[in-house]
Amino acid sequence: MRRMPLKDRTLPNYTWGEECLNTLSHGLGALFGVVVLVLCIVVAHQNGNTRGIIGGAIYGGSMIILYSVSATYHGLKKGIAKQVL
Repeated sequence: MRRMPLKDRTLPNYTWGEECLNTLSHGLGALFGVVVLVLCIVVAHQNGNTRGIIGGAIYGGSMIILYSVSATYHGLKKGIAKQVL
């Protein structure tokens, strides 16, 4: 399967207000991911659950990455960087 060239990709037309709210809400999601990461690891450690520690670290880390990248995407102006993300 061939990839579409970057110059041919179309981006959604979000308003400036929508982009601001998306950036803010996804940034808060990333911060919430930090809380989830810590809570999952602490609770699993208190219960002596090694698999829970690993699972919590993966889950929380994934939330942080997901929402951080999404907040970055929505915070960028239209251009090549946004098309790459």
